[in-house]
Amino acid sequence: MNIWYAHHYAGSKLEATYGRPYNLAKSLAEKGNNCRIIAASFHHLMRAPVVQNNSVHSEKLDGINFTWLKTPEYQGNGLKRIMNMISFGYRFRTLDLLNEYEIEKPDAIIISSAHPFHIIGGIHWAKRYKAKLIFEVRDIWPLSLIQLLGISSFHPLSLILSWFEKKAYKQADAVVSLLPNAKTHMTELGLKSDKFNYIPNGIDAQTFENTQPSSYRDIIGELKNEGKFIFMYTGAHGIPNALVPLIKAAELIQQKGDKNIEFVLIGDGSCKQDLQNYAQNHQINNIHFLDAIPRAEIPDTLNFADLVFIGGRNLPLYKFGVSPNKMFEYMLAGKPILMTISSPNNPLELAQAGTCIGSNDPIIIANTVLQYANRPRSDMEVIGERGLEYVKKHHLYNILAQQYIDVIEKIPLNSQ
Repeated sequence: MNIWYAHHYAGSKLEATYGRPYNLAKSLAEKGNNCRIIAASFHHLMRAPVVQNNSVHSEKLDGINFTWLKTPEYQGNGLKRIMNMISFGYRFRTLDLLNEYEIEKPDAIIISSAHPFHIIGGIHWAKRYKAKLIFEVRDIWPLSLIQLLGISSFHPLSLILSWFEKKAYKQADAVVSLLPNAKTHMTELGLKSDKFNYIPNGIDAQTFENTQPSSYRDIIGELKNEGKFIFMYTGAHGIPNALVPLIKAAELIQQKGDKNIEFVLIGDGSCKQDLQNYAQNHQINNIHFLDAIPRAEIPDTLNFADLVFIGGRNLPLYKFGVSPNKMFEYMLAGKPILMTISSPNNPLELAQAGTCIGSNDPIIIANTVLQYANRPRSDMEVIGERGLEYVKKHHLYNILAQQYIDVIEKIPLNSQ
Protein backbone atom coordinates (compact mmCIF):
# COMPACT_ATOMS: atom_id res chain seq x y z
CA MET A 1 0.00 0.00 0.00
CA ASN A 2 0.90 3.65 -0.43
CA ILE A 3 0.23 5.35 2.90
CA TRP A 4 0.32 9.06 3.67
CA TYR A 5 1.06 9.73 7.35
CA ALA A 6 0.31 13.40 8.05
CA HIS A 7 1.72 14.56 11.38
CA HIS A 8 2.63 18.20 11.98
CA TYR A 9 5.53 17.42 14.34
CA ALA A 10 6.90 14.29 12.70
CA GLY A 11 10.68 14.19 12.80
CA SER A 12 13.38 12.43 10.82
CA LYS A 13 16.69 10.98 11.96
CA LEU A 14 17.98 14.55 11.71
CA GLU A 15 16.00 15.33 14.85
CA ALA A 16 16.49 14.45 18.49
CA THR A 17 12.89 13.24 18.70
CA TYR A 18 11.45 11.47 15.68
CA GLY A 19 9.11 9.08 17.45
CA ARG A 20 6.02 7.29 16.27
CA PRO A 21 5.64 8.50 12.65
CA TYR A 22 9.24 7.65 11.76
CA ASN A 23 9.21 4.28 13.50
CA LEU A 24 5.83 3.27 12.08
CA ALA A 25 6.86 4.33 8.57
CA LYS A 26 10.08 2.34 8.90
CA SER A 27 8.24 -0.77 10.12
CA LEU A 28 5.51 -0.43 7.48
CA ALA A 29 8.21 -0.22 4.80
CA GLU A 30 9.84 -3.37 6.14
CA LYS A 31 6.48 -5.10 5.60
CA GLY A 32 6.40 -4.07 1.94
CA ASN A 33 4.46 -0.80 2.14
CA ASN A 34 5.44 2.70 1.06
CA CYS A 35 4.71 5.16 3.86
CA ARG A 36 5.22 8.86 3.20
CA ILE A 37 5.50 11.19 6.19
CA ILE A 38 3.97 14.63 5.61
CA ALA A 39 5.11 17.18 8.19
CA ALA A 40 5.60 20.90 8.81
CA SER A 41 8.81 22.56 7.68
CA PHE A 42 9.07 24.36 11.03
CA HIS A 43 7.90 23.70 14.57
CA HIS A 44 9.28 24.33 18.05
CA LEU A 45 10.51 20.75 18.56
CA MET A 46 12.90 20.89 15.61
CA ARG A 47 16.63 20.91 16.10
CA ALA A 48 17.25 20.85 12.35
CA PRO A 49 14.50 22.96 10.69
CA VAL A 50 13.94 22.24 7.02
CA VAL A 51 15.23 25.12 4.90
CA GLN A 52 12.88 25.49 1.97
CA ASN A 53 11.74 28.32 -0.24
CA ASN A 54 9.01 26.35 -1.98
CA SER A 55 5.65 25.35 -0.57
CA VAL A 56 6.59 21.66 -0.74
CA HIS A 57 9.89 19.89 -0.32
CA SER A 58 10.32 16.13 -0.57
CA GLU A 59 13.31 13.99 0.29
CA LYS A 60 14.14 10.40 1.16
CA LEU A 61 15.88 9.98 4.50
CA ASP A 62 17.00 6.63 5.83
CA GLY A 63 14.81 4.92 3.24
CA ILE A 64 11.65 6.83 4.22
CA ASN A 65 9.87 9.39 2.03
CA PHE A 66 9.38 12.76 3.70
CA THR A 67 7.36 15.68 2.43
CA TRP A 68 7.51 18.99 4.30
CA LEU A 69 4.87 21.67 3.85
CA LYS A 70 6.18 25.19 4.38
CA THR A 71 4.92 26.72 7.63
CA PRO A 72 5.80 30.05 9.31
CA GLU A 73 8.32 30.21 12.13
CA TYR A 74 7.30 31.12 15.67
CA GLN A 75 8.43 31.16 19.27
CA GLY A 76 6.48 30.29 22.41
CA ASN A 77 2.87 29.19 22.69
CA GLY A 78 1.05 32.27 21.44
CA LEU A 79 -0.98 33.14 18.38
CA LYS A 80 1.90 32.54 15.98
CA ARG A 81 2.09 28.89 17.03
CA ILE A 82 -1.63 28.50 16.33
CA MET A 83 -1.14 30.16 12.94
CA ASN A 84 1.66 27.67 12.23
CA MET A 85 -0.78 24.81 12.91
CA ILE A 86 -3.51 26.36 10.79
CA SER A 87 -1.00 26.95 8.00
CA PHE A 88 -0.11 23.26 7.96
CA GLY A 89 -3.79 22.31 7.77
CA TYR A 90 -4.45 24.85 5.02
CA ARG A 91 -1.53 23.72 2.86
CA PHE A 92 -2.41 20.06 3.30
CA ARG A 93 -5.93 20.82 2.04
CA THR A 94 -5.05 23.14 -0.85
CA LEU A 95 -1.85 21.64 -2.29
CA ASP A 96 -2.45 18.76 -4.70
CA LEU A 97 0.58 16.67 -3.82
CA LEU A 98 -0.24 14.01 -6.40
CA ASN A 99 -0.88 16.08 -9.52
CA GLU A 100 1.23 19.14 -8.76
CA TYR A 101 4.18 17.54 -6.97
CA GLU A 102 4.22 14.01 -8.44
CA ILE A 103 3.75 12.20 -5.15
CA GLU A 104 2.26 8.71 -5.30
CA LYS A 105 -1.50 8.21 -5.07
CA PRO A 106 -2.43 7.11 -1.55
CA ASP A 107 -4.31 3.94 -0.71
CA ALA A 108 -4.67 5.13 2.88
CA ILE A 109 -4.29 8.50 4.61
CA ILE A 110 -3.49 8.72 8.32
CA ILE A 111 -4.24 12.06 10.00
CA SER A 112 -2.39 12.14 13.31
CA SER A 113 -3.83 14.59 15.80
CA ALA A 114 -0.97 16.46 17.27
CA HIS A 115 -3.69 18.94 16.30
CA PRO A 116 -6.72 18.23 14.07
CA PHE A 117 -6.57 21.11 11.57
CA HIS A 118 -5.43 18.85 8.73
CA ILE A 119 -8.40 16.49 9.01
CA ILE A 120 -10.27 18.61 6.44
CA GLY A 121 -7.49 17.98 3.94
CA GLY A 122 -7.54 14.30 4.84
CA ILE A 123 -11.27 14.08 4.17
CA HIS A 124 -10.91 15.93 0.86
CA TRP A 125 -8.01 13.89 -0.53
CA ALA A 126 -9.42 10.58 0.69
CA LYS A 127 -12.58 11.26 -1.33
CA ARG A 128 -10.65 12.57 -4.33
CA TYR A 129 -8.31 9.60 -4.51
CA LYS A 130 -10.68 6.97 -3.06
CA ALA A 131 -8.27 6.34 -0.19
CA LYS A 132 -9.08 4.96 3.23
CA LEU A 133 -9.05 7.61 5.95
CA ILE A 134 -7.72 6.92 9.45
CA PHE A 135 -7.82 9.51 12.23
CA GLU A 136 -5.09 8.86 14.81
CA VAL A 137 -5.81 10.35 18.24
CA ARG A 138 -2.68 11.05 20.24
CA ASP A 139 -4.20 13.70 22.49
CA ILE A 140 -7.90 14.38 22.87
CA TRP A 141 -8.56 17.93 21.68
CA PRO A 142 -9.90 20.19 23.07
CA LEU A 143 -10.15 18.18 26.32
CA SER A 144 -6.37 18.12 26.79
CA LEU A 145 -6.23 21.89 26.32
CA ILE A 146 -9.02 22.44 28.84
CA GLN A 147 -7.65 20.20 31.57
CA LEU A 148 -3.91 20.70 31.13
CA LEU A 149 -3.93 24.47 30.56
CA GLY A 150 -7.21 25.44 32.20
CA ILE A 151 -8.73 27.02 29.08
CA SER A 152 -12.50 27.37 29.17
CA SER A 153 -14.58 24.92 27.14
CA PHE A 154 -16.31 28.02 25.71
CA HIS A 155 -13.06 29.65 24.58
CA PRO A 156 -13.13 30.16 20.79
CA LEU A 157 -10.15 27.82 20.32
CA SER A 158 -11.88 25.09 22.36
CA LEU A 159 -15.05 25.45 20.29
CA ILE A 160 -13.12 25.32 17.01
CA LEU A 161 -11.15 22.23 18.09
CA SER A 162 -14.38 20.58 19.24
CA TRP A 163 -15.88 21.08 15.79
CA PHE A 164 -12.81 19.50 14.15
CA GLU A 165 -12.90 16.60 16.63
CA LYS A 166 -16.53 15.75 15.90
CA LYS A 167 -15.96 16.15 12.16
CA ALA A 168 -13.06 13.69 12.33
CA TYR A 169 -15.03 11.06 14.25
CA LYS A 170 -17.89 11.32 11.78
CA GLN A 171 -15.89 11.25 8.54
CA ALA A 172 -12.99 8.88 9.29
CA ASP A 173 -13.22 5.28 8.13
CA ALA A 174 -11.40 4.23 11.29
CA VAL A 175 -10.03 5.86 14.43
CA VAL A 176 -6.79 4.70 16.00
CA SER A 177 -6.42 5.79 19.60
CA LEU A 178 -3.20 5.69 21.61
CA LEU A 179 -5.40 5.73 24.70
CA PRO A 180 -7.07 2.39 25.59
CA ASN A 181 -10.08 3.80 27.43
CA ALA A 182 -11.15 6.57 25.02
CA LYS A 183 -13.87 4.67 23.16
CA THR A 184 -16.78 5.89 25.31
CA HIS A 185 -15.73 9.53 24.94
CA MET A 186 -15.45 9.21 21.18
CA THR A 187 -18.74 7.36 20.65
CA GLU A 188 -20.54 10.02 22.69
CA LEU A 189 -19.28 12.54 20.13
CA GLY A 190 -20.45 10.58 17.10
CA LEU A 191 -17.90 7.84 16.43
CA LYS A 192 -19.40 4.47 15.49
CA SER A 193 -18.11 1.96 18.03
CA ASP A 194 -16.84 -0.51 15.40
CA LYS A 195 -14.49 2.16 14.03
CA PHE A 196 -12.50 2.39 17.29
CA ASN A 197 -9.05 0.75 17.42
CA TYR A 198 -6.43 0.88 20.15
CA ILE A 199 -2.81 0.94 18.99
CA PRO A 200 -0.50 2.28 21.72
CA ASN A 201 2.82 4.00 21.50
CA GLY A 202 5.85 1.80 21.13
CA ILE A 203 9.57 1.59 20.73
CA ASP A 204 11.94 0.49 17.99
CA ALA A 205 13.63 -2.83 18.69
CA GLN A 206 16.90 -1.29 17.49
CA THR A 207 16.77 1.54 20.04
CA PHE A 208 19.46 -0.13 22.13
CA GLU A 209 21.62 -0.91 19.12
CA ASN A 210 24.19 1.47 17.59
CA THR A 211 24.15 3.54 20.77
CA GLN A 212 26.72 6.03 21.98
CA PRO A 213 28.47 6.26 25.36
CA SER A 214 26.73 8.58 27.79
CA SER A 215 28.17 12.08 28.17
CA TYR A 216 27.61 11.60 31.91
CA ARG A 217 29.49 8.34 32.39
CA ASP A 218 32.06 10.01 34.64
CA ILE A 219 29.51 11.90 36.74
CA ILE A 220 27.00 9.10 37.27
CA GLY A 221 29.67 6.40 37.22
CA GLU A 222 31.38 8.05 40.19
CA LEU A 223 28.11 7.96 42.13
CA LYS A 224 27.72 4.27 41.34
CA ASN A 225 31.30 3.58 42.41
CA GLU A 226 30.40 5.16 45.75
CA GLY A 227 27.58 2.65 46.10
CA LYS A 228 24.79 5.16 45.57
CA PHE A 229 21.23 4.19 44.62
CA ILE A 230 20.44 6.16 41.45
CA PHE A 231 16.86 7.39 40.96
CA MET A 232 16.79 8.79 37.41
CA TYR A 233 14.49 10.86 35.23
CA THR A 234 15.14 11.53 31.54
CA GLY A 235 12.86 13.87 29.66
CA ALA A 236 11.20 17.27 29.51
CA HIS A 237 11.15 19.54 32.54
CA GLY A 238 7.77 21.16 31.90
CA ILE A 239 4.48 21.74 33.69
CA PRO A 240 2.87 18.45 32.51
CA ASN A 241 5.83 16.45 33.88
CA ALA A 242 5.08 17.43 37.51
CA LEU A 243 8.66 17.36 38.76
CA VAL A 244 8.20 19.67 41.77
CA PRO A 245 6.97 16.80 44.00
CA LEU A 246 10.04 14.80 42.92
CA ILE A 247 12.36 17.60 44.06
CA LYS A 248 10.52 17.84 47.38
CA ALA A 249 10.79 14.06 47.80
CA ALA A 250 14.57 14.39 47.42
CA GLU A 251 14.49 17.06 50.11
CA LEU A 252 12.54 14.78 52.46
CA ILE A 253 14.97 11.91 51.94
CA GLN A 254 17.86 14.25 52.70
CA GLN A 255 16.11 15.40 55.87
CA LYS A 256 15.74 11.77 56.94
CA GLY A 257 19.52 11.54 56.86
CA ASP A 258 19.67 8.95 54.06
CA LYS A 259 22.88 9.60 52.14
CA ASN A 260 22.66 6.58 49.86
CA ILE A 261 20.06 7.85 47.35
CA GLU A 262 20.90 10.29 44.55
CA PHE A 263 18.33 11.89 42.21
CA VAL A 264 19.56 12.42 38.64
CA LEU A 265 17.38 14.53 36.31
CA ILE A 266 18.43 14.73 32.65
CA GLY A 267 16.72 17.07 30.19
CA ASP A 268 15.56 20.61 29.58
CA GLY A 269 12.30 22.50 29.71
CA SER A 270 10.42 25.60 30.79
CA CYS A 271 10.42 24.64 34.48
CA LYS A 272 14.04 23.56 34.82
CA GLN A 273 15.40 26.86 36.14
CA ASP A 274 12.68 27.06 38.79
CA LEU A 275 13.42 23.50 39.87
CA GLN A 276 17.12 24.28 40.12
CA ASN A 277 16.40 27.45 42.09
CA TYR A 278 14.25 25.53 44.56
CA ALA A 279 16.93 22.89 45.07
CA GLN A 280 19.59 25.56 45.57
CA ASN A 281 17.51 27.71 47.92
CA HIS A 282 16.63 24.69 50.06
CA GLN A 283 20.16 23.30 49.94
CA ILE A 284 19.10 19.96 48.50
CA ASN A 285 22.37 18.19 47.83
CA ASN A 286 21.23 14.77 46.70
CA ILE A 287 19.91 15.94 43.33
CA HIS A 288 21.78 16.48 40.06
CA PHE A 289 20.41 18.49 37.13
CA LEU A 290 22.04 17.49 33.84
CA ASP A 291 21.43 18.86 30.35
CA ALA A 292 19.58 16.93 27.65
CA ILE A 293 21.60 14.39 25.68
CA PRO A 294 21.18 12.83 22.21
CA ARG A 295 18.75 9.94 22.01
CA ALA A 296 21.60 7.57 21.12
CA GLU A 297 23.13 8.18 24.57
CA ILE A 298 19.97 7.35 26.53
CA PRO A 299 20.43 3.54 26.65
CA ASP A 300 23.94 3.78 28.08
CA THR A 301 22.80 6.45 30.55
CA LEU A 302 19.92 4.29 31.77
CA ASN A 303 22.38 1.48 32.50
CA PHE A 304 23.46 3.47 35.56
CA ALA A 305 19.92 3.82 36.96
CA ASP A 306 18.45 1.64 39.70
CA LEU A 307 14.94 3.14 39.54
CA VAL A 308 13.41 5.50 36.95
CA PHE A 309 10.61 8.06 37.15
CA ILE A 310 7.53 9.11 35.17
CA GLY A 311 5.61 12.09 36.53
CA GLY A 312 2.41 13.88 35.66
CA ARG A 313 -0.49 15.68 37.25
CA ASN A 314 -3.41 13.45 38.13
CA LEU A 315 -6.23 14.82 35.99
CA PRO A 316 -9.57 13.33 34.90
CA LEU A 317 -8.09 13.33 31.39
CA TYR A 318 -5.93 10.33 32.28
CA LYS A 319 -8.93 8.09 32.82
CA PHE A 320 -8.74 7.57 29.05
CA GLY A 321 -5.25 6.11 29.38
CA VAL A 322 -1.56 7.00 29.11
CA SER A 323 1.02 5.86 26.59
CA PRO A 324 4.26 7.80 27.21
CA ASN A 325 7.22 6.94 25.00
CA LYS A 326 9.45 7.24 28.05
CA MET A 327 7.76 4.24 29.68
CA PHE A 328 8.70 1.89 26.87
CA GLU A 329 12.24 3.21 26.75
CA TYR A 330 12.57 2.48 30.46
CA MET A 331 11.06 -0.99 30.01
CA LEU A 332 13.43 -1.85 27.17
CA ALA A 333 16.27 -0.86 29.48
CA GLY A 334 14.96 -3.37 32.03
CA LYS A 335 14.56 -0.78 34.79
CA PRO A 336 11.87 -0.70 37.52
CA ILE A 337 9.61 2.33 37.13
CA LEU A 338 7.92 4.63 39.64
CA MET A 339 5.00 6.57 38.11
CA THR A 340 2.80 9.16 39.81
CA ILE A 341 0.02 9.18 37.18
CA SER A 342 -3.13 7.24 37.98
CA SER A 343 -4.64 5.71 34.84
CA PRO A 344 -6.62 2.50 34.27
CA ASN A 345 -5.06 -0.22 32.11
CA ASN A 346 -1.69 1.51 32.01
CA PRO A 347 1.21 -0.60 30.66
CA LEU A 348 3.28 -0.22 33.83
CA GLU A 349 0.72 -1.99 35.99
CA LEU A 350 -0.18 -4.52 33.30
CA ALA A 351 3.48 -5.46 33.05
CA GLN A 352 4.05 -5.35 36.82
CA ALA A 353 7.20 -3.44 35.97
CA GLY A 354 7.20 -1.05 38.89
CA THR A 355 4.86 1.01 41.03
CA CYS A 356 2.09 3.41 40.05
CA ILE A 357 1.41 5.40 43.21
CA GLY A 358 -1.25 7.61 41.63
CA SER A 359 -0.19 10.54 43.78
CA ASN A 360 2.03 13.61 43.65
CA ASP A 361 2.46 13.67 47.42
CA PRO A 362 6.23 14.10 48.06
CA ILE A 363 5.96 11.99 51.22
CA ILE A 364 4.53 9.03 49.28
CA ILE A 365 7.15 9.43 46.54
CA ALA A 366 9.96 9.59 49.09
CA ASN A 367 8.72 6.54 51.01
CA THR A 368 8.35 4.53 47.80
CA VAL A 369 11.89 5.41 46.70
CA LEU A 370 13.21 4.40 50.13
CA GLN A 371 11.38 1.06 49.86
CA TYR A 372 12.96 0.38 46.47
CA ALA A 373 16.40 1.40 47.70
CA ASN A 374 16.13 -1.24 50.44
CA ARG A 375 14.99 -4.07 48.15
CA PRO A 376 17.43 -6.83 47.20
CA ARG A 377 19.07 -6.32 43.82
CA SER A 378 17.63 -9.64 42.65
CA ASP A 379 14.09 -8.31 43.21
CA MET A 380 14.87 -5.19 41.19
CA GLU A 381 16.18 -7.30 38.33
CA VAL A 382 13.02 -9.43 38.28
CA ILE A 383 10.82 -6.30 38.12
CA GLY A 384 12.91 -4.86 35.28
CA GLU A 385 12.81 -8.15 33.40
CA ARG A 386 9.00 -8.19 33.55
CA GLY A 387 8.93 -4.79 31.86
CA LEU A 388 11.41 -5.91 29.21
CA GLU A 389 9.39 -8.99 28.34
CA TYR A 390 6.14 -7.02 28.24
CA VAL A 391 7.44 -4.31 25.92
CA LYS A 392 8.91 -6.91 23.56
CA LYS A 393 5.55 -8.66 23.38
CA HIS A 394 3.22 -5.67 23.06
CA HIS A 395 5.02 -2.46 22.09
CA LEU A 396 7.68 -3.05 19.45
CA TYR A 397 6.92 -1.06 16.29
CA ASN A 398 6.99 -4.07 13.99
CA ILE A 399 4.05 -5.42 16.04
CA LEU A 400 2.20 -2.09 16.00
CA ALA A 401 2.76 -1.69 12.24
CA GLN A 402 1.03 -5.01 11.62
CA GLN A 403 -1.88 -3.87 13.78
CA TYR A 404 -2.11 -0.74 11.62
CA ILE A 405 -2.11 -2.85 8.44
CA ASP A 406 -4.93 -4.94 9.89
CA VAL A 407 -6.97 -1.80 10.63
CA ILE A 408 -6.49 -0.48 7.08
CA GLU A 409 -7.26 -3.81 5.42
CA LYS A 410 -10.56 -4.29 7.23
CA ILE A 411 -11.90 -0.97 5.88
CA PRO A 412 -14.17 -1.65 2.86
CA LEU A 413 -12.67 -0.52 -0.45
CA ASN A 414 -15.69 1.62 -1.29
CA SER A 415 -15.66 3.45 2.06
CA GLN A 416 -14.91 6.81 0.45
